[in-house]
Amino acid sequence: MITGSFDSFIGNSEIYDPTSGTWTLAASLNVARDSHKATLLADGSVFIAGGVNESFSAVRTTELYLGDAITWAPSGKMNVPRTVREAVLLADGEVLVAGGFIWTRLPGMGRKSRSH
Repeated sequence: MITGSFDSFIGNSEIYDPTSGTWTLAASLNVARDSHKATLLADGSVFIAGGVNESFSAVRTTELYLGDAITWAPSGKMNVPRTVREAVLLADGEVLVAGGFIWTRLPGMGRKSRSH
């Protein structure tokens, strides 16, 4: 599965079938984003955390892809907005999200700055 993009804020998702070598459109994210982190969960669902929105602001939102329902569901907000971070599936099924940056757009400059 791929979702989002880098610097183009695509909200759609696609699923790859290695048997047929084809891509199929899947549900769109609730929040278009880039620089997010996806984690495959033990039940086959996919957890998306953070990223940057169209305003170049880091987001706190997370989403869960429910394959059976073929939809993305909001799944809460992190305490800190993050982008370019790590996320790992822990043995107990929880996802640890750590590190990253808080991106902001510099007024009138069209550039990004980052703070840790």
